Amino acid sequence: MKRGFSIQQQLTLAFTAMALLVLIASGIGYWFTIQIETTISTTSKDISNTTEVRQLRENWLIIFALVDNLIITHQTTQIEPQLTTQNETYKNQIKAIQEKALGNGPQMIAQNRKLQNELNVLSNEVISVVNEIILQANKRRWGQALSIRQNQLEPFRSSLDNTLNQLISNIQDDASASLIKSARLQNRARTYWIITIVMVFVEGSLLIYLMLRSITEPIRQLTANIQRVTQGDFSPVTPFEQQNEIGELSRAFSLLTNWLRESYETLEQRVATRTRDLERRSLQVQVASEVAREATLIRNTGELLEIAVNLIRGRFGFYHTNLFMIDNQREFAELKAATGEAGRQLLSENFKVRIGDEGIVGYVSGAGKARIVNNIRLTPEDPRINLLPEVRSEMGIPLTVAERVIGVLEVYSHYENAFTEDDVVVMKIIADQLAVAIENARLVSQLQEKLGELETLYGRYSQDAWLNLLKTSKIAGYQYDQGNIAPLLPINEAIDFASQGSSSAVSLPLTVRGTRIGKIDVWPRNEEISNEELSVLENVGARVSQALESARLYQETQQKAEFERLLSDAMSRIRQTLDMEIILQTAVYEMQRILNLEEVEIRLGNVDMPYPGIQPQEQTKPINSEN
Repeated sequence: MKRGFSIQQQLTLAFTAMALLVLIASGIGYWFTIQIETTISTTSKDISNTTEVRQLRENWLIIFALVDNLIITHQTTQIEPQLTTQNETYKNQIKAIQEKALGNGPQMIAQNRKLQNELNVLSNEVISVVNEIILQANKRRWGQALSIRQNQLEPFRSSLDNTLNQLISNIQDDASASLIKSARLQNRARTYWIITIVMVFVEGSLLIYLMLRSITEPIRQLTANIQRVTQGDFSPVTPFEQQNEIGELSRAFSLLTNWLRESYETLEQRVATRTRDLERRSLQVQVASEVAREATLIRNTGELLEIAVNLIRGRFGFYHTNLFMIDNQREFAELKAATGEAGRQLLSENFKVRIGDEGIVGYVSGAGKARIVNNIRLTPEDPRINLLPEVRSEMGIPLTVAERVIGVLEVYSHYENAFTEDDVVVMKIIADQLAVAIENARLVSQLQEKLGELETLYGRYSQDAWLNLLKTSKIAGYQYDQGNIAPLLPINEAIDFASQGSSSAVSLPLTVRGTRIGKIDVWPRNEEISNEELSVLENVGARVSQALESARLYQETQQKAEFERLLSDAMSRIRQTLDMEIILQTAVYEMQRILNLEEVEIRLGNVDMPYPGIQPQEQTKPINSEN
């Protein structure tokens, strides 16, 4: 290759030659592929034709078997539909095979066409004979049908089998020839591809060798110059005279060396500046992560807000930090936490800002976007002028949850141009974490409040249920004494668990959800009971309490189920008649029976008006009622 050619031109020529060789080889390979696909298609067609002919022979054998079965069993009604269906299928298959050109060459197609015609004629005659046998079978002429089968149908069987076998043999011979041809083409294609690969490899190796000769030496010299520059030697570099990419690279490197020599003096200063910026940004991200972690560990909302503003101010070194929360009416942003003496005074004054008003807090709470003001000058009318006289920069960050603004984080600095967009990104991370923590704390507080209410209601319900149960119970407990188990009678009707005392050595309360339902009194054999035994007794007492509560709930459920059953039975008896008098009688009877009432009365009309002279009738037992 000539020295004046560029590397791009050299590569273009090399790849053009290789592409031409590959294109020629691909054309030859494509031709072989088409030939192979043609032979494979022909083979597939021959296999399909063979399958169809074999299916035809199978159907033919089925027809013979059905005819024999018809003649032997005389079951005309069962076999005739099958035989008719099989004849139609056989005729359709004959028609389909007759329409095809079986074979690959003209001679084979002509030979197979002759066999197809013979097969068509034989099939028509066979079907005609089978129809005749069916006709005789319908007339119950079984002897005549058997004679037709032996004398007319049987001779066709051998001819038909020979014709089918010859046709199958011809098609299989064609398929075998196609397979042999396909194998030969594949072998030839494989040989051509091997030759092509060898040629491409040889040509590629030669081209690579020639290109390396024209590139390696300049690259080696350029590498030496680069190593010299990396070692701190910025002396001038003489560029190459080549008019190609390597020459251009050497000239660019010469210019780069000159630029490095000129900028080396200020390089250390720029690196130091960049390093300080990176350290500052890394510190901000680290502090943001720490503040966010601390915020997520606190669940109390007030404590969370107070700790958050102090952490942000202390770690970032801000002049002042405020945290506003949107009120329930979404009209004002109310100050909920602030730092320093200024913050305490603003909190004592219930400082708040209307959403959408001028100023950073009003804008951020209304628009939901962060805002920076780097040259603040407070006006005399601003209430913060006496509290924050040194403020020069201000930044407001929205606290959002599910795209809804719930508060504003406001930070101040006593330097002008103190905040940048990078600071907004860092503070937005903290604000998002803080917003999620505030929302979680609020949800946890609501959940704890609801759980406390439910616990109180259930405790009251459980206590009332146990009081009612013990009032109606004839036994207050059981006592084990020297091998004997005896019941304990109730002390009085009104039981006050809180006032129960014990003169026993050990008394353990039985409690259900904080409600005392009884106690366990234990007299140990020894004078004192050990801590292990006391722990076992406490565990037993807890499990006994749970078991008693489960039994009470089960008993209560059973009572409710029994009451529902009785009520359903009563309503079904009331609905058995449309007679109003019997309905009223049945209703009062069922209410007295179910609720065990002393007296029941149902009165129609205006119950406030007296009915002189009307006396309650003697109660009668309604029909369809149980005793």
